[in-house]
Amino acid sequence: MRPPAYRTAFVLSGGASLGAVQAGMLSALYERGIAPDVVVGTSVGAISGAFVASRRAVPDTADELAEIWRSVRRRRRVGGPRPDGRAA
Repeated sequence: MRPPAYRTAFVLSGGASLGAVQAGMLSALYERGIAPDVVVGTSVGAISGAFVASRRAVPDTADELAEIWRSVRRRRRVGGPRPDGRAA
């Protein structure tokens, strides 16, 4: 049995702040009526991809995703600079 032929795939990469960038890209695609047959992602792209795959392919979905990423705060890495600028 042959696997189905997919026509449109959204491939979402990792990279922390890219989640917010992906939301803008998705909004532009949805506004043009482009919807995925397949969504794949890695790291933050997997989080965005799971969100997108579980909802309708409409601009409101991308807007909701963007709002989620806007609400995320970064935490400092071990040994990295503190949010207040003092040495770790």
